[in-house]
Amino acid sequence: LLHCLPFPMLGYLAVDLFFLLSGFVLARGYGDILSDPGQRRRFAISRVIRIEPLWLVSLAIAMLPTAGMVLFGWGYWTPGVWLLAVVSAPFFILLPYDGWGIPLNQPGWSLAYELLANVVLLVIGARRWPVWAVVLIAGPLLLLGIKQWTGADDTGWMTMTGNIPRVLFSFFLGVILYRLWRGGRVPRFGAPAWLLLLAPAPLYFYAGPHLKAYLALVIFVIHPLMIWLGASARPTGGVARLASWLGFISYGVYVLHAPVIMLVEGLRFLLWNNNAQGYRPDLWTAGLVVPITLVLAHWLTVRVEMPLQRWLKARFLPRKAG
Repeated sequence: LLHCLPFPMLGYLAVDLFFLLSGFVLARGYGDILSDPGQRRRFAISRVIRIEPLWLVSLAIAMLPTAGMVLFGWGYWTPGVWLLAVVSAPFFILLPYDGWGIPLNQPGWSLAYELLANVVLLVIGARRWPVWAVVLIAGPLLLLGIKQWTGADDTGWMTMTGNIPRVLFSFFLGVILYRLWRGGRVPRFGAPAWLLLLAPAPLYFYAGPHLKAYLALVIFVIHPLMIWLGASARPTGGVARLASWLGFISYGVYVLHAPVIMLVEGLRFLLWNNNAQGYRPDLWTAGLVVPITLVLAHWLTVRVEMPLQRWLKARFLPRKAG
């Protein structure tokens, strides 16, 4: 919604929640076995198999509208930029256009930093003191980045130097939360699952004063609380099925929504507003982007990603010991 609606919201905070959740989930799946060299190799291959298939599909979709941007002289898009973006995007290489990002599919910048956190996890595992050291170093740097943030991408929290502590703090705080949750040393208290599903809506529509303090409050307090409540929740019935489906399509939604937006907005541009300099997104296109993205994410996950992942795992993943 942040990317396809013409009014501001704090949807970018969901990226920090994603990093936190990713640390929790990967610590649960791999934290106790990464001391084994064979399991480290398995982890690295598994992450590539998990991330790349739908990412490559999303890049293929994005090539058409970005080629149109080149044709119409849209912003920084030139034939050279387009070729560089196409060649570099599969490898999550950040380019200095419109800030440091992945021009072919902009949300991929967060996946690039996610992979950085995965590499650090691969090196230090989920061991207590190295993980705490990362969080205690990254936390103050993240606060400094938020303090220096001007509301644009030119300094502080939203830059390359700001994003490194941003991902390392939340990701490894997620690892710590999992260790505490598994160890049972802190009470497990849940919340109604339907309430957790609705929580981001008011959370990310904040428009009050003291924005920087609010960002810090959400990242350092509210997000960890949401993960803890979610881990302890026990959804049932329709809520459980909805949550399961949302998790099933979530990666597809994340990597596909920007190419879908570019396609929909590109068609509107061609049909109604052929002016690259004064073009602005329109509210009604969100009504197309959301259902198209949901349907496409579900279909591609079932028809493309899952079969391809099964084949890749059988081909490249070493078999687990009996």
